Amino acid sequence: MNNLFDYRDYRDFLKDRIAELKKARVKVSCRAIAAELGISSAGHVSQMINGTAVITETQLPKLMELFQITKKSEQEYFSLLVRYHQTGPMNEKRELLREIAGKSGKRGVKVSRDQYEFYQKWYYAAIRDILDIAPFSGDFKSLAQMVEPAISVQEARSAISILERLGMIIRNEKGVYQAASKILEADFAEDSRVVLSGYAEAMINQAKHALNRMDPSERSISWTGFSASEAGFDLIRDEIRLFRERIMEIVEKDTAASRVYHMNIHCFPLSKDLGEASHE
Repeated sequence: MNNLFDYRDYRDFLKDRIAELKKARVKVSCRAIAAELGISSAGHVSQMINGTAVITETQLPKLMELFQITKKSEQEYFSLLVRYHQTGPMNEKRELLREIAGKSGKRGVKVSRDQYEFYQKWYYAAIRDILDIAPFSGDFKSLAQMVEPAISVQEARSAISILERLGMIIRNEKGVYQAASKILEADFAEDSRVVLSGYAEAMINQAKHALNRMDPSERSISWTGFSASEAGFDLIRDEIRLFRERIMEIVEKDTAASRVYHMNIHCFPLSKDLGEASHE
């Protein structure tokens, strides 16, 4: 069965669960669901699944039963997803997003404070991720050339030494190095700001390299400007966090990776807080 906690949108889950039930030869159709829910129109059920029609509080328990959402933790999580997508007020959405993030669990391995050396050089992360794709057993010249832009042989050698010491890569019985985990996250503690800001600046410079040196087909760079309230900005930050989680979901399920990527996400003010002046 597909894992509900891997989803951030109940509509995606319902569509996948329908396909899964059909594959298991369980009879499921919009007409049958409509009959169970006491709805006269199968088309209305289709709209509920697509998110264009509301799922009411009275329909929700029966719907979860039909889609075999039986565990209490799953029912609570699914209910949160439905409430989030059907709620209008931003303050309520923000609180629901926090609950969703809290219940969905964590992925990957966090970088602890004693491992902050990892962020001293931008290419440490690149090499760690390269080892998740390409076998490496000692050809430092080739490894250095795999990085974009290329680094020196000495830098590649130093990176392997530091990554192994920090426990971020391991060497198997055949002498081949590989990443210790597929996904890595940073623990952005308040006192880590100075350490991580240097890494962030380095990756901004790499984005400049991508903008100026790479073909548009090889990278995605876009931006948008807007005005927002404090509540709206908080909601946007929560959405960004969930978006990053969805990116990690894609990465986890991608078994044919062939290239290492880095994604910067920036959202910052271009004006002072205008407060009441904006409403006069």
